[in-house]
Amino acid sequence: MLSNREYALSWTSEGLGRISDNVELPHRIRLESGHKVWKDCEFRIRKKVIPVEKERIEERVRQGLFEPA
Repeated sequence: MLSNREYALSWTSEGLGRISDNVELPHRIRLESGHKVWKDCEFRIRKKVIPVEKERIEERVRQGLFEPA
């Protein structure tokens, strides 16, 4: 079990995933009303890299690290 100041590292994707709800409940981010959304500049991704990146993102969604939006 990790304390608040300890970190866990994973060098492979098998060790990634959400922390169990029994350990800590999910955090909710509340935005202020009237919050101005900012946009960062876009960057181009090469077409042959897109399928690889898409698979990485889908894998993280399956593991619960990203939420579909």
